[in-house]
Amino acid sequence: MFRPILATSLILLAASAGTAQLPSIVGMGADNAAGVLGYCVKNRLVDATSANAVLDKLNKKPGVKGSGAFKSGETGIIHAGKKDISLDSLKGDAKGKMCSMVLKQSASLL
Repeated sequence: MFRPILATSLILLAASAGTAQLPSIVGMGADNAAGVLGYCVKNRLVDATSANAVLDKLNKKPGVKGSGAFKSGETGIIHAGKKDISLDSLKGDAKGKMCSMVLKQSASLL
């Protein structure tokens, strides 16, 4: 049986690891996703083989590489919803998790 104290402990453990409150990136555009994905590959935060396959397709979309959202993405800034997220502000394995989320979101934008 799953006890409430154990559940609370697991939630606190996840929060202390810096991954419990990862924001949604559903509103992310293809241009920003391409820039962020490039940042993630460059910083070895996501599997380069998988990411480069998606990144190549995103970069071929018209207007992607020339946009401001692409350029800020290259610096690790995610534009999603009303709030920007800086990957550099995340701690622990949260950066890698966010990059994995960006990779999944990017694939859905193709």
